[in-house]
Amino acid sequence: MRAELAVVQARAQEAAVAAAEARARLQAERDTLSRQLAETEQALGRGQAAQDELRAQLETAVRRAARADAQATATRRLVGAKRRVPVRRTKFKPGPA
Repeated sequence: MRAELAVVQARAQEAAVAAAEARARLQAERDTLSRQLAETEQALGRGQAAQDELRAQLETAVRRAARADAQATATRRLVGAKRRVPVRRTKFKPGPA
């Protein structure tokens, strides 16, 4: 009986040690995954901030391009209008014949 009891106790001890090792491995894996998750969330936050910054820069560039296009259109109209204005001849500005 004592021998059987000793065998059962040894097996129980081995099972407890194996369970503790498995628990320690799982806890280490959980800690690693938690760190990776935190790092990924930080990187995601930085990426979102960078995307927001790029979006703002793009909007600024689009507004500047639209403004430049409007200015170019206005300049072309002014230049075209000046070309069509008949030139008056004066004694100071002879103009075309």
